[in-house]
Amino acid sequence: MVNVISDAKKIDYLVLIVLIFSTVVLFLNDWVWKYEYSNWITGKLSDFAGLLALPIFLSILFPPMKKKMAPIIGFGFICWKHPIADDLINFWNSVSLFKVARVIDFTDLWALLVLIFAHFLINKCDLNRLREDLIRSTNLLIRTLTILSFLFVFCATSLQEPMYPKGDILIEKSYHIEGITEAEVIDHFRTIGLDVSRDSIVFYSDRVEYRNIKYKRPCYQIAQFVFSKHNRLDTLSDINFDVRPAQGGVNIHVINCSVQDDWDLQNWETLKARQEIYTKVISENLIKGIGH
Repeated sequence: MVNVISDAKKIDYLVLIVLIFSTVVLFLNDWVWKYEYSNWITGKLSDFAGLLALPIFLSILFPPMKKKMAPIIGFGFICWKHPIADDLINFWNSVSLFKVARVIDFTDLWALLVLIFAHFLINKCDLNRLREDLIRSTNLLIRTLTILSFLFVFCATSLQEPMYPKGDILIEKSYHIEGITEAEVIDHFRTIGLDVSRDSIVFYSDRVEYRNIKYKRPCYQIAQFVFSKHNRLDTLSDINFDVRPAQGGVNIHVINCSVQDDWDLQNWETLKARQEIYTKVISENLIKGIGH
């Protein structure tokens, strides 16, 4: 009998460990890793961590809902990632004090697989016993602060960040250039006739140190870039990027850009194809000539 109780307790502890670990990963990815290591891993990690932590957290708060929690959250996530949510998001942003945002990328739906594991853990655990243990071992203030902290992490992942430059096409690609400085990069762009301005935006990672010197990463913007495509001229506008010191040179991080063509930005397939095209255009026409 003692062994059975012990094994049951182990499941409770496992649920808490998974909840805390996935929430910490969600927080670090949203506030640090996305800006320091912009790649497909950090782009998907928040979805996986959030879909693992949220059903566990809500099931602890509402144990009678534990069998339905994962399916409900899965359905909500699908709606959130679909253009069907656009009107609701636009309405919320027009009336609320804080704005929310999300990127429509149907490859994010792979994160739904983690709900299977979350559902298994939730239903293996005796949530009523877990709640009683948590209530017994903490006071009201600690429980309130803990719940508010979890809610902040879950909500903050969808907050629209005012310090992040706006653009239709997400690029999020970094280029390392040897033997050059930030000032020389900007001078190069201006020499070839581009209108480069410095934005007041400063990223969260302005706290990062390079060679023990703290520095800020302002955002730069190229107002317009005209290039040839299929025997005609095309134009990109508002190309947002920052320049970071790196070993032997700099890293140019292209964030996003806008387009002037009249096409449906909510069409996921078109958006993905245009992203690949414009990333290649920027790489070959803007970045390639730097330092040569």
